[in-house]
Amino acid sequence: MKILYDPKIFYLQKYGGISKYFINLCNKVKLSHDVKIIAPIYTNSYLDKVDNKNKLTIFKLQKHYKYTRSASNLINNYFFSNYCSFKKPDLVHLTYFDRQVNFKKKFKIIITVYDLIHEIYEKQFNFKYPKNFKLNYINIADHIICISENTKKDLIKYYKVDEKKITVTHLGVNSEKSYKKIENICLKKPYLLFVGDRNNYKNFDKFILSFSKSEKLKKDFNIICFGGGAASLKEKSRLQDLKIEIENIKFIEGDELELNYIYKEAKAYICPSLYEGFGLTILEAMNMNCPVLCGNTSSLPEVGGDAVVYFDPHNVDDIKYKIESVVYSDSKILELRNNMIEHVKKFDWKYTVEKTLKVYEK
Repeated sequence: MKILYDPKIFYLQKYGGISKYFINLCNKVKLSHDVKIIAPIYTNSYLDKVDNKNKLTIFKLQKHYKYTRSASNLINNYFFSNYCSFKKPDLVHLTYFDRQVNFKKKFKIIITVYDLIHEIYEKQFNFKYPKNFKLNYINIADHIICISENTKKDLIKYYKVDEKKITVTHLGVNSEKSYKKIENICLKKPYLLFVGDRNNYKNFDKFILSFSKSEKLKKDFNIICFGGGAASLKEKSRLQDLKIEIENIKFIEGDELELNYIYKEAKAYICPSLYEGFGLTILEAMNMNCPVLCGNTSSLPEVGGDAVVYFDPHNVDDIKYKIESVVYSDSKILELRNNMIEHVKKFDWKYTVEKTLKVYEK
């Protein structure tokens, strides 16, 4: 079978769960099928490690330069459309959504729906997300993969998709435990870890509010924020209002191996998100033997099972209580670590690939 992946996500993401998902698919599916990622102009770092015979790339951008996005997307879409016409694939797995579908359909199309965050929180967070982005792709897809049962439920609710057109395929976690040690003074003190973007539904504000209410936590722990950029002026002002010393919260950037080290050394990983399409970071933390606490909403209980401690992400006192109940209890940490060992095995990439291949072959 001749399978192509389009350029979209490899231009949008330098790192990130979605691009990692497609890289892992490509690296496994290529063992039994003719697979190629088409990404003429790209920013993605994972793509650099894919064999040349399984990708077509021309130029890597180090960042998204101002006023170039539209032109880059236009070039990528034009190139991909013509490549499809020339190579005539059996199947195309589209990596992300765009304003419109930019080719005539002459092959089977698979799409993956990751979440419905923008639809669910459209009013609450004033998301400017045209629903026809997803709808155009849903309408042309021969089949849809959802990364969790929760995402499938939301997709049916918001877009009235026939359940027979959907297959749920959980994401996998890389069982590799290698890491790159970071010599950073702020990692010397015990810390709680937060990973990724800190805006909107990620609920970072409730987390730091709960932290501010605990004299014990403030005395004994730092907070490390990995990814998501430096602290904004608004965040600094908020920390000042909450009487949290700026020295207690550190903002760090880095690659996967550095993140693995930070997971490994953390007292606990805190994921206070109001909604996740899957929640890959909680599995990444488990893989590095890091205790996890997260919200009891959306797909998180589906992914976390009995290997994490849940809290109500809307309730600051509950977040504070649950964090304290874990980080000050050696027996609870040991229990979580024991549960993680078997739980994370359920999310091996081989299961993700096997199920995806069945969708392709169908």
